[in-house]
Amino acid sequence: MDLLDYLRESPRPAADLARQVGIARSHIYHLSHGRRHPSAGLIDRITEATGGMVTHQDWALRRMLNPRPWANEASRD
Repeated sequence: MDLLDYLRESPRPAADLARQVGIARSHIYHLSHGRRHPSAGLIDRITEATGGMVTHQDWALRRMLNPRPWANEASRD
């Protein structure tokens, strides 16, 4: 499940998820709208916090379907 879909369907606020995974609410917003890509460790924390509803496979699919947000990040490495 995509993070944005999870947040839309979940009764819990995005701020709660952000707090649980240790990031700012604004970062959750950027992640859910495809403006940022999480590290593998953050994906692990999101997977755990969402009870396995948002996984590495979901992020890989998003990256495959919309590679543009990651193009800028790759050039920074």
